[in-house]
Amino acid sequence: MSKIIKLPTKIISQIAAGEVIERPANIVKELVENSIDAQADKIHIIIKDGGLNQVYVRDNGTGIPENEVLKAFELHTTSKLFDDQIKDVQTLGFRGEGLASIASISKVICKSKNSSSHKVNEITIEGGDLVKQQTTIEKSEKSWTSVKITGLFYNTPVRRKFLKKTATERKRIIDMVTHFALTYPNIHFILEEEAQNKFTTRLESPSRQSLLAVIFDVLGSDIASELIVLDSKLKNWHVSGYISKPNLFRSDRSVQFLCINGRIVRHQELQKKIENAYGSQLMRSAHPILVLNISGPIDAIDFNIHPQKSEIRFKSNDTILSDLSELTRTTLDTNAELVILPLKKVPIKDKIGTQKMDDLFPVTSDSEDISHLDTELIQEENSSRTPSTGDIYKQLSLSDNKQVVSKSGIEILGHIMNKFALAYANDELWLIDIHAADERVKFEYYEKGSQRTVLSQQMLQPISISLAVGEKQFILDHKIELEKFGLRISNDSDTSILVHSTPVYFDQEISELSIKKVLLDIAGFFGETVDDQSIVESPLNKIEYGIVARLACHGSIRSGYPLSNEVIAKVIDNLLKCTNPWTCAHGRPTILRLPKSRLEGWFRR
Repeated sequence: MSKIIKLPTKIISQIAAGEVIERPANIVKELVENSIDAQADKIHIIIKDGGLNQVYVRDNGTGIPENEVLKAFELHTTSKLFDDQIKDVQTLGFRGEGLASIASISKVICKSKNSSSHKVNEITIEGGDLVKQQTTIEKSEKSWTSVKITGLFYNTPVRRKFLKKTATERKRIIDMVTHFALTYPNIHFILEEEAQNKFTTRLESPSRQSLLAVIFDVLGSDIASELIVLDSKLKNWHVSGYISKPNLFRSDRSVQFLCINGRIVRHQELQKKIENAYGSQLMRSAHPILVLNISGPIDAIDFNIHPQKSEIRFKSNDTILSDLSELTRTTLDTNAELVILPLKKVPIKDKIGTQKMDDLFPVTSDSEDISHLDTELIQEENSSRTPSTGDIYKQLSLSDNKQVVSKSGIEILGHIMNKFALAYANDELWLIDIHAADERVKFEYYEKGSQRTVLSQQMLQPISISLAVGEKQFILDHKIELEKFGLRISNDSDTSILVHSTPVYFDQEISELSIKKVLLDIAGFFGETVDDQSIVESPLNKIEYGIVARLACHGSIRSGYPLSNEVIAKVIDNLLKCTNPWTCAHGRPTILRLPKSRLEGWFRR
């Protein structure tokens, strides 16, 4: 064994820097936080090659006193923490590690002018070593600071190899600056990228009086127009910001911006709590858009968990997570509404016949996210042969049913493609997904019956269902929950179970195949969630929720079969009685509505 030695300070700094600085976006975060702590109201960021070759930040903050510029880059030096104030720190920076970490793995040029002096103090540091220090004179009374970073990881090439492509690192920086802009609407942020002496503005957020105005600036009008205000006092906490309507979501959490006491943070438990509050209004694997600012007691949060200061921990007895989840749920219930199909304007100059169907009747911008849904939940038969013109006409034609008006006053026009219903209501054309609508009805039947055993239909002779050992065990382990919702089972053999009854709401033909599909789907759900038994915001717990969602889906009216207008009317009447009629149990929309004005707009009436 080699002799144990104490590592040199320079090596220690480079090792520690890896915890603070992993990529260019971390540099941007550290420098911008310093600018905010310096009370800047304008922050200008310039990057090259996605930040891989340069990060430059200039602000109009208070500046650094002339004899302290070099000291600012020494490890564990700070102007923001004194004595034993770590539990009461109110600034973004306080550890005294950010600038020192940046300087140890890059080349730095820092210039700063304090309002109390005309001197501009400049230092150049490479790999943690001072290379140059000079002072110039500037007549202006204004204070400012600029920091230019080049050669990131030039002295630790192994770490540089782990950086992503330019486009990926650029996006991380844009996301970071976006997060800052949404956290500090009163600050003017400019992000530019330089290439061959040309500058491209990647993001600009002028100083605004309202958060919503910044959302329009940095996230766009499509998102800003589909948000719901969240503003409430939750005991010692104040929550303000916006959450998206259920029809607006993403396949990941990249558009979730969370700020706690002015600090950009990640908190998966909190984000999950909010998502769970959407319940069945949100599709599986879909994530709502969040822009939330939470403020409260400083001593109720621990920011000093990780050197990047982006992870936090709440006091164990704080109820903010459950309170915020309940606030989200009630806010969504209060603002529940139908989905309106968006209008895409078609240029007049386009000739008739050259427009694609998707141009005239656009799919919503989030349609690609539906691919993340578990499509096996809906067992549909898809023909592999190419349909003829006659087939297409037959599918698009309305059913030959007589006209029916439902009890709720909805005029049923017909059934198309053996899948969707057309209806007329209050100068609007409604397109209804009958399977999704009936699924929502069945789901709420089960949900409301969760306080008692759901009625079941007894079989004259039990049906034996063959399953793999693991699948069978998952099913038997949840026998009590299944019986609660009308599915009574017992053990048959090592690889099979007996099904004695099914729920009265199960409208499909009772067969070995139909029941096996339900059981396999439920077994798959148990397998996915066996290690995660968190509670969904519903009268049902997560296991019950999964069972009910699958029973409702498999037991509802199937696509591919003709329906009478009378049956459609009953489904719609029942749907409109539901607590949340606008989505099925998996978050798919049940109804799209086309107002008269929208139709007239399409036809330029």
